[in-house]
Amino acid sequence: MKKLFMVFVTGVMCLVFMGTLPKEDANLTSDETIPLVRGNTMTAAVTQTAKSIEINEKDKQPKLEKPKNKKKVVENNKKQEASIEKIAKVEEIIKPAVEEKVVEVTPLDALLKNMTEAQTARSAIKAVINIKSNYGEEPAQLVTGDIIIKKDKKFYIHYKQPTEQFMISNGKTLWVYTPEMNQVMTQDLSKAAPNARFYVELENSIAYYAKKSINTLTEESDYYMLSMKPKDKKLAQYDEIICRIEKKDYFPDSMTMKAEEVVMEVKFSEVVKFTKEQAEKEPDLKNTKFNFIIPKGVEEIEAEAMLESIENMKKEKTPVKSGKEK
Repeated sequence: MKKLFMVFVTGVMCLVFMGTLPKEDANLTSDETIPLVRGNTMTAAVTQTAKSIEINEKDKQPKLEKPKNKKKVVENNKKQEASIEKIAKVEEIIKPAVEEKVVEVTPLDALLKNMTEAQTARSAIKAVINIKSNYGEEPAQLVTGDIIIKKDKKFYIHYKQPTEQFMISNGKTLWVYTPEMNQVMTQDLSKAAPNARFYVELENSIAYYAKKSINTLTEESDYYMLSMKPKDKKLAQYDEIICRIEKKDYFPDSMTMKAEEVVMEVKFSEVVKFTKEQAEKEPDLKNTKFNFIIPKGVEEIEAEAMLESIENMKKEKTPVKSGKEK
């Protein structure tokens, strides 16, 4: 069981690098407006002035009242003209001051947008993967293999060194098969999502962590370097994530995660991308590739049951305090 657990941890560590499927965060803003009328004096003035004017519904022009003599006509006309001018000034003052907020597009925003669009445009990807892990002062561990990623949460990972292992998902179930152990671990993909979605959506995972981090973006001739450090270290499971992103196609060909004494570096090479039309013609991208048939005689283990058993063992080893300490 211990050996199986170590193999399982190795597989999970290879996956846990980028975490959960990013969820889009809404950044809502509201326009600020100036109160319509400030002070009782202005309110009374506007109300009194409005009562002295009749609006002709036909032409929308002020209709002046007709007094009994010409002298009053002139006086009333002047008063009403002055009132109209006052109303115009008041309306200008009380007009809601809603300014269009210009959203500045930063170089990082533009980069993440281009990465997301590149991910959306492709249907599948094939590549060689190399993972280098350092645990404190222990010798570095190297893992090499091939990966195939297809839309709808399908992937096929074949680790060849140091121990052969397969990680396969059909979009619903995750299988982790280790031939040397003659065992396969199965798990509901939705429950394994925090460990598996790194392979499902590479670029979106980076965008997700960028929103949660203090970012530093630098630019070289052929690539970008993005450093992400968590805004809240208490909630984060990493100290820093560094991504190298190719300028030609916005693909992250190298990613490094630092967490306490662990440093894990993932590199992709020999990357081949497929459009939907190209994927339909590629034999390795048929849906049958992502369905794992458990070989006869192989022991099947439910991941949830195993993890629950491990948690129970931890609880049993934890000393229980009884009574009050003096």
